[in-house]
Amino acid sequence: MTRARPVRGAAGAPPTSAVNVHIRLICGGITKVKAPIAIGARYDGLPFAGPTAAFDRLLDSWMTRAVDLGIIGSALGLLFPIDLEQYHQARKVKAKTLILVGMGEPGRFAPDSLQFITSNIVVAVKAMGQSVFASTLIGTRRKELSISDAVRGFLQGISDGYERFGAIVRDVKRDEESLRPLVSQPLEVLLVVGDEKKRDEVEKELNSIVRDSSIPSLKLTVDRGPDADPDDRDPKTDRDPTSADQDENVNYLRITRSKSTASSKTRPSRRAGRNGAAYGFRALPHRGVPVLRIVRLGGHPAARTGGQCVSAARRGRADDKG
Repeated sequence: MTRARPVRGAAGAPPTSAVNVHIRLICGGITKVKAPIAIGARYDGLPFAGPTAAFDRLLDSWMTRAVDLGIIGSALGLLFPIDLEQYHQARKVKAKTLILVGMGEPGRFAPDSLQFITSNIVVAVKAMGQSVFASTLIGTRRKELSISDAVRGFLQGISDGYERFGAIVRDVKRDEESLRPLVSQPLEVLLVVGDEKKRDEVEKELNSIVRDSSIPSLKLTVDRGPDADPDDRDPKTDRDPTSADQDENVNYLRITRSKSTASSKTRPSRRAGRNGAAYGFRALPHRGVPVLRIVRLGGHPAARTGGQCVSAARRGRADDKG
């Protein structure tokens, strides 16, 4: 899979002046934080988990239904905004808009992935005319990223987002006058963490970046906001949504047939022996590094098994779509 990369500005140069970014650390649940925009995230092919699952429960599982129907995708960097106005008025949620962010394929999320999706988030937030959003530190709940890598990837993404948005505004032909002030408008991020220990670690890393000015395109300030109530617990598990242990133990297995053999017009004979089709087996344990193994299957019974698995998966997808 080719991973998309952030699009640089028109001139490819950093902003001429540093952008004011204020990070307010809040200990609690993101569904309990008042903000115009909240950010949720999901891996492609996996169910909602953590704080995003808490939003889904508050919305009576409509997000899950939308995923099942193919309305919501989760490719890396894909954004899907959800208007929460009716739930906001009913006081079920504190945010007015939820932006779902695709994290791509499980096991492939890296610091540059976070940088890319944060850049997209900033462009979307600015395009909506807002300057405040609430988010968790994406990629750290299940420890895919270290606190240090996640904080730096998040801030670099904010810098890239401002640069990209500035390039877009310079290129637009309509509404340029209303969009131009947003290019230099300060940004406030309500960074929500689930416990005090993690908040202290994030705060330490942020203050380190402030001291050494390692991201010169940002004029960064950091403080603590009032604690929020925790997200509502999942009634099925009675566990804290911020816990990394709440997910089901899923062994993620993908079997694909090699393109070179799948596209071949010549059907291998029964006597092809060891020169049969090649299948790629990608496995992702519950917590571990994904493993990819290419196996060439000839006359062995496993050759038929591989083809049957692929065919079954295709039939399953067809059945899901009705």
